[in-house]
Amino acid sequence: MPHEKLIEIRWRDVDAYEHVNNAVYATYLEECRDEWLERALGDVGEVWDYVLARVAIDFRRELRLEDEAVVVSCRLER
Repeated sequence: MPHEKLIEIRWRDVDAYEHVNNAVYATYLEECRDEWLERALGDVGEVWDYVLARVAIDFRRELRLEDEAVVVSCRLER
């Protein structure tokens, strides 16, 4: 079952044209993954022993500051 997180688009996430920088998408994924793992495995202060083997981003359209927020999802494949 995928985990979803609503993330507000921050001013620091955008360039001069108010587009979210492509590297920021990976940060959004990290925020979603960290929240999901904390809920699944417990306190973030504990040591987590896992390997992140693959990250995939499907760019469907640009994100802009005026979008205000984006829903990010992650899931475990195996």
